[in-house]
Amino acid sequence: MDWSKLFNSPWFSGLVSGITVAVINYIFARKKTSAEIEKLSAESEKIRLEAEKLRKELVSSVENIASIDYQLSNKGEKVLYDSRTRGDIGYDFKGEGNSIYQNVNGKDVPVTPKGTGSVTYDKAGFSIQRTNTEGRYEVWLQTYLCDEKTKPFIPKNDLLEGKRRIKISFDVKVSGGSHTLKFVFKGNESKKWLGTVERKFSNENWDSQELYASVNPSENCLLRMDAMEATHAPSSIQIRNFVLTEKVNG
Repeated sequence: MDWSKLFNSPWFSGLVSGITVAVINYIFARKKTSAEIEKLSAESEKIRLEAEKLRKELVSSVENIASIDYQLSNKGEKVLYDSRTRGDIGYDFKGEGNSIYQNVNGKDVPVTPKGTGSVTYDKAGFSIQRTNTEGRYEVWLQTYLCDEKTKPFIPKNDLLEGKRRIKISFDVKVSGGSHTLKFVFKGNESKKWLGTVERKFSNENWDSQELYASVNPSENCLLRMDAMEATHAPSSIQIRNFVLTEKVNG
């Protein structure tokens, strides 16, 4: 076969031109698709950040309402937990790492790796050490005071009209970076959230804090503290003089 005739034929030239055009079109289309994907990803991240900002603003507004409601009430208080009166508080708490979940199509799915770290205790309080910045590290309060007896949960109150008004007070400081603490009151049976409040901490000196939560009283519940949004690892957040109180019904 005379290859020179083949290479110089109009048919072969047309084939090469066609392939060249197809390759060029593919390259430009790929670049365009990649740019569109990057644009969509950036827009998606922007929407996520705006939604997170709105969520935190809503949480803050809810807490402000709960704070005003709690402080304006002239009713007394009852103590649900006071670390200052306990001996070894390590028996009262349980810590473990977990992922952050989001509801997708009606199902909670993990959207981060599990948080890693540990929790240590002494007579003054406890310290949560984070060894990564993703996910969350949970600390569950497992002991509550009710009618001068200890119980493994806050008993439900079917006689209460409206929400429980609960105050969380403690001293806090951080080391190595800022942390967010989310306090979640979770149903013992349904596992649903009955109330929540959160706050970001960045002070490396001891600082007294009070948070307020409105909690659904229809179910026995437990308090879970999520240490999350750590800016650095390793880092830690320390808690002492931890007290949980509730406005009494009458």
